[in-house]
Parts: sequence; C-alpha cells; structure tokens
Amino acid sequence: MIKSKLFTVVFDENTGGIEQFLLNADKNQMNFVKKHHSLNKIMLTRRIHGNQPVDMNLIRFEEEADYAKAVWSLDSLEVEANYSFTKEGNIRVSNRFHNMSDVELVLDRGEWGIAMPFADEYPSAKECMTNRCHTHIWCGLSGASYVCCLKMGLEKDNIGLFVTEGGFESYSQEDTKTNDRGWFLVRPDIKVLSPENDYVLTYEIFPCEGKKDFLNQCSNYDNYVGVNARSYSIFEGETLQFAVQWKDKKKVMTSCDTEGLTIKRQAKDDKLIFSCKPEKIGEYKFLVQTGKAKTIAVFQVLPKIEKMVQRRVEYIVEHQQFHKEGSHLDGAYLVYDNEEKRLIHDNEWPDCNASRERVGMGILIAHYLQSHKNDKIYNSLMMYEKFIRREIYDDATGRIFDAALRDETRDRLYNYLWVALFYAELYRLTNDEKYLDDVSKIVQCYYKRGGRNHYPNAVFFTDLLDIFHGKRPKEYEILKGLFLQHASEIIKKGSNYPKHEVNYEQTIVAPAVAIILDAIKYGDKSQTDSYMDELMVQTKRLERFDGVAPHYKLNEVAIRYWDAYWFGKSHVYGDTLPHYWSCLSSANYFRIGKDHHMDNYVRKGKEGLKACLCAFFEDGSASCASVFPYKVNGMKGEFMDAFANDQDFALYYGDRFLHTL
Repeated sequence: MIKSKLFTVVFDENTGGIEQFLLNADKNQMNFVKKHHSLNKIMLTRRIHGNQPVDMNLIRFEEEADYAKAVWSLDSLEVEANYSFTKEGNIRVSNRFHNMSDVELVLDRGEWGIAMPFADEYPSAKECMTNRCHTHIWCGLSGASYVCCLKMGLEKDNIGLFVTEGGFESYSQEDTKTNDRGWFLVRPDIKVLSPENDYVLTYEIFPCEGKKDFLNQCSNYDNYVGVNARSYSIFEGETLQFAVQWKDKKKVMTSCDTEGLTIKRQAKDDKLIFSCKPEKIGEYKFLVQTGKAKTIAVFQVLPKIEKMVQRRVEYIVEHQQFHKEGSHLDGAYLVYDNEEKRLIHDNEWPDCNASRERVGMGILIAHYLQSHKNDKIYNSLMMYEKFIRREIYDDATGRIFDAALRDETRDRLYNYLWVALFYAELYRLTNDEKYLDDVSKIVQCYYKRGGRNHYPNAVFFTDLLDIFHGKRPKEYEILKGLFLQHASEIIKKGSNYPKHEVNYEQTIVAPAVAIILDAIKYGDKSQTDSYMDELMVQTKRLERFDGVAPHYKLNEVAIRYWDAYWFGKSHVYGDTLPHYWSCLSSANYFRIGKDHHMDNYVRKGKEGLKACLCAFFEDGSASCASVFPYKVNGMKGEFMDAFANDQDFALYYGDRFLHTL
C-alpha cells in the first residue's frame, strides 16, 4: 500500500496492478476499482493468443512507502509501470512499452490494452449512490485522452484520469452483462514499436467534484487540446463550428476526413474558432494538432427533421407492416432486418414481438399525420389500430397484453402508457372521443395493476391529461388524482429507486424527473418550491449518466450498455452510444428549460435529441443500437445494429421538440 494526502492505493502483488483505489476524504471509502480486478494490468489481444485478451506475465514487483514498480513480459514485449505521487498528492502511473526483438513490431489495432476496471455496475440503487460510478471514457489521442468517474449519486468525491504522455486510441469492454457494464481495456495510440524507441503512456488520477471541475483540471495539463462546440449534431445547411483551447500556444492545425471542405479559422480571446459549411449528410471527423499533441472531434450532419420523419414514416408503411388477412399479425408494425430485408417477429423473445416498444412506430405515425395529410399512411395507421385493439388491448377493461394473441404470460406495465399515448395521439389526429375512452380506461387499469409504484418510460402525463381538460372534467380530475398519488410516491422514494427490469439505470431516473416536472403543473401550488427542489436533485442525478467528450455519440448522451443484446440482431452487450432511450433524458432537459426558463437545459435537450437521430438513415431505414466500443466481449464493435426495432420514440420526441429549428 502507498498513500498520499489525497489517495490510498493498494496493489495486487500477483498482477502488478491496483486492486484498491480510495479517496482519503471519502466518508464512504468507495473502492473505485471493481472487485477481483486490477487497474493498470497490461493485457495483449494478439493472433498468437487467439485474439482474446491475456495477461502479460508479471516478472517483478516492488513497493516502497510512496512508490511501486511492476514489470511484465510476454512474447517479445516488455512493459514497465512506475507508480508514484505528484506534489499535489495525485497518482501518477507511467507505463513504458519496450520491443525486445531486433525488428519493428507493426501493431494491429487493439493488440495492446491497459485494464481500467472501474466500479461501474448496478447492484442496487442504494449502493450505486455512494459506492459505484459512471465511467465516461474519451479516447482523444495524445491531446485529450481521459476518464471521468462520477459516483452515481450526487457526492463530490469523484475521480478523474488524464493522459499526460501518449494517448488512448479506443476502448473495449469485457464481461459486460445486464446490471454490470463489465470492465474496460483502453487501447494505446501506437502503431509501430521499434526496438530502439520505447513508447510511454503516462496518466494522472486526481479528485474532482463533477464534470465541470474535471474538465477544468484537464485543461491545466501542458498537452491538453480542448475542443468544445455548442452542438456536435447539426442539420443540413447549418454551420459547423467548434473552439480549440490549448496550453502550449504552438501553431494549431486542423483537418477533416471529408475532402474538399473549406475550414475557416478565427482567433477569439485565448481560443481559435473553426467553422465550415458541410454540403453532405453524414459524419465529419476533425484532427486537431499542436506540437506533438493531437486530438479529434467528431460531428454529424443530419437531414432536416421534417425530411427524416417523412422518410421514416414512409419506410415503416412500405417495409415494416405485416399484411395477411386472417392472421393475428395482420396490420402489425414489426421489427425489420436491414441486412436480410425481411420482417422479424418472435413472441418467445418478447423484445422482438409485435407489442412493447414497437408501439413507438404507431405513435410516430399518428403524430406525423396531425400535420401531414396522406391517405395511404392514414389507412396503414388504421390497420395498425385494428391490430392493437384486436391483439394487444382489451377495450372493455383497459388491460394491455404483452404480445399478440392477447398473451397473458407477462403483465408489463411499461406497455400500458405507450398504448395510452398512442390513443392520445390518435385523438389529436381525429378528434374522435372514443380514443379518449381508451386513454382513460388504460390509465386507470395501469394504476389498478400497480402503476403507483412504477417508473414509466417515454411518457409525459401532460400528454395524457391535457386532452381531457375542458372536455371531460370528471375524468380529468380522476386521472389527475391518480397521477398526483403516483408523483407523491416518486417524491417519497427519492433516491431509493425500486428495481425494474434492471436494478438501476438512466430510464429509472428519467421517469422520476418527468413525473415531478408534471406534478409542478398539476399539484398543489403551495408545494411548488419543494417539488422544484426535488426536480433539480433528480435532474442532477440524471445528468451524471451523460457523457462529456467532443463526439456526437457521447456528448450529452446517457450511458446504456445492454440494449443491442435484448433488442438487436447482434445480440451483444456493450455500450450503445447513443441509444434511443437517451432521448428521454434529453426530452426532460428540454421541457425543464422551456417550462422554467433555463436556456442551458434547452441546449442540453436539443443536443441529446439530435445525437439520437444517428439511428435514422437517409432512405428511412433505422437501427435500434449504435455499438460504440472497439470490441465488446471479444466481438468487433463500432457498428449500427441491423435491426430496426425500438428506436422510433427518439424520432417522435425529436419531431416534437426539434422541428422548429
């Protein structure tokens, strides 16, 4: 064990890595290293070892009062790690990579990895608040590679890691599964290792109070190259703009991987502002370099939101509706395999059935038709409504079934309010009051079956209640009373979130924010201040899921890591960044900003909503998950899953909140 005024570090003498990493000031004494793992353990993923991560052999480990050293060797490679403290008490880890052969080693991407097994897992909400962390990784090469580990609650005892020499090129995940984000391998930015020139990767770990403090501390390092943009997702015709802040004041150069792009530069205060007018839809990756330090920033250019929605709606009608007279699936909107160009339906795997999140397609189309007259699309929607009423919804009782054939195997409360929202949008489309009957029955059934203790996703109660106001005052008061009882339970629980389909996640916190936000509108005005206080506490907790990096798939995007397994064709766990449910955080931020005149939240909301739109392609097809890491559990990552499944809620909320931009 070595100790400074800030940190206590305990080593595993069998691996040469750090097995305990504690902040001395932390009253909970959280170990930021995942149990049974070692931080900074060096691993190889090479063809000779079957392309699976293997530990390098520890050949020497030594430890003194404030210093430790480990040496590993495997194949013709050797790594020496030196652990020490800075004068401030931060931990400094310096890894020297040495080629022991007589010839250059040309490394395949991802051959070398440094284990970063931070305690990013979800045993229970209570334990997560003080003893688990969200791990935000940015592989920004030699100018801005960092890790920000934030406790999942609102405590100020957090840690940051900044690479002061060398850099991260990418990261992988291992042992990822439901309720456990697994552990990370960061991949050094090294392509050729010659016998005479070692590669050094050095990083420091420091305490931080939150994301703002973390970034401020990163900016103090000499090699820091900071890229900041108001938005990393823009619509066609808009200007792409970002600022660069750097320490050494050497000349800054920037380039883009898209040819023919004219980049303008302007000095402003201590920053350089770069801008351009992209002409094509797609991803734009910029390389920014000053001296030996370089980093990247990644943007996306999107079609106009109106165009995206139109193409998507047309695509659903043309490709994702099942037609067979007499079939239980006749009229259903189904999962679509973009590789095989075929519909998918599986009642045995409920996340690919004809109910659940697929209702988002019906909600999107009903919303679209409110401002676009189209008989073909309208007829398709009415066929879908017949399917829902026949197979999914009992209009006598308000019960919602989990699958076609009115399957009673599972009673999934999430489904109730999605179908209620579908009928609310149908009412707005048609003004037919029979749909008000449907909304009322479904909401009341939801509460009879336990909704008061449930955290529902992807619905604002304003969308369900306001259609009754002034039209059916008696039902309005009944539904409002049920909702306010629900809100009271949510407020009473605070951070003691109950387990739902997983132990703790972003979409358990997001519904709490949404419900309290609506309670401010409908509740007793004498409680507005206390509601507002609780709203901001819940919102700050929700924000800790959000990434902090100059990449449209990470910036203001919530951590999710299991969705491609349950909803995708790839059937792989791992970071899905962005995943469409990130839009729920963003929709909350947008509404908070609009309702309470907080421009920063309006911006955050727009940014996150636009990020999620990368799931929708120019021809109207879509993907349920963007698998972000280089590899996950040994499988190649960095791809869009082939299934169009559950992503249309993101386009629905995008259309509602972004169409005026």
